[in-house]
Amino acid sequence: MFYSIYYMLTPRCLLNCGYCFRDTSKESLLRELTLEDKKKVIFSLVENLNVRKITLSGGEPTIIGGVVLTQFFELIDYIRLIKVNNPTLRIELLTNGILLEKEVLQRLVGVVDRITITLDTINEKVLEKIGRNTPSYKDYLKRFEKRMSDMNDLGFETKIHSVITPVNYDYLEELAQYIKAHNDIFKINRWKFYQYMTYDDPVKDAIFQIDDQRYQLIKGKIEKILEGTSIELAFKDNQLMADSMLNLTHHGCMEHIYSSNGQKEKCLSKPVWEYSNVEELAEDLHISLEKLSKYHGYQHE
Repeated sequence: MFYSIYYMLTPRCLLNCGYCFRDTSKESLLRELTLEDKKKVIFSLVENLNVRKITLSGGEPTIIGGVVLTQFFELIDYIRLIKVNNPTLRIELLTNGILLEKEVLQRLVGVVDRITITLDTINEKVLEKIGRNTPSYKDYLKRFEKRMSDMNDLGFETKIHSVITPVNYDYLEELAQYIKAHNDIFKINRWKFYQYMTYDDPVKDAIFQIDDQRYQLIKGKIEKILEGTSIELAFKDNQLMADSMLNLTHHGCMEHIYSSNGQKEKCLSKPVWEYSNVEELAEDLHISLEKLSKYHGYQHE
């Protein structure tokens, strides 16, 4: 059995999106692995833990180590070597796209298979409210359009993530119509929508939490707008996120969050390079191999 994992390389980001759950405390930043330990993580995932799909995410993965692109390029070059002996290894990149100028994208060819950019609305004022338009990084939509064009020129698969919240709720139909009208240029093959999920932060929840009824209503409207297109849609509601919550943290440990008697429980593994097989890891995380396979199993596409 092969597996898929999200590796949250760093909590650092160039933006400050209001709904983001990353921990940017000084203590958290100090726990980010060195570049050499990040390489150890990648090696262990592939060689010991049967992982064949790794999504590099953050924060913003292009600024790992607190520097722009330098360590990111080194990690990409290392993964390129890993893929020589593991040709079925699939690498995806989840990014805000700010630093992905065409010359940067060219460095990713042959390593990254698909690039995902988050887009929650095409309304620049609403993007500002969310935190995606900042004084330093404006014109999010314009940049998104340029990145999509460049990524398609270079042969990358493209994907969008969108988070459904009350802040962008009334703009999601417009977003769906926009993507539908432009997808002959963008060629997006997958679009995943997330219902905002609480991380026990009452301030954020007051702004971004959305009830199941409204979530289901907009889900139906989006599906109707995009019916007949080539875009594969995926919707991840709170229940599915709770059932499948498993991530690789920026300090190299797997985190499994599950519900027990109505309460959230968190299990944290040892650094992944300390495990010689999946069974040992699953035991430490208190997750069954059946559940691991159900939500994180992977077959080469």
